[in-house]
Amino acid sequence: EIGISVVQGENAPVAQLRYTAVVAAGSQDISQVIHLAASRQAHGGFRWWFSCPACQARMGVLYLPPGEVHFGCRRCHGLRRRSWRGTH
Repeated sequence: EIGISVVQGENAPVAQLRYTAVVAAGSQDISQVIHLAASRQAHGGFRWWFSCPACQARMGVLYLPPGEVHFGCRRCHGLRRRSWRGTH
């Protein structure tokens, strides 16, 4: 279960995550702050992005792979995209 609250940070909103990560020694309660950034859309409004805590890249999705304790982007966790091509 992940608890999330969005609050105003010093310069921009941040998401405060609270969750329990399963690690080799059992479980660990984690509190992680994720910075948020907005970009204007061509037809009005905004799109919100996560800032990867490790590399600060603007991302639409952050991941928490098995065995990890902090969220991060695909690149920082060394995750690869699945191929869209099937083997025939």
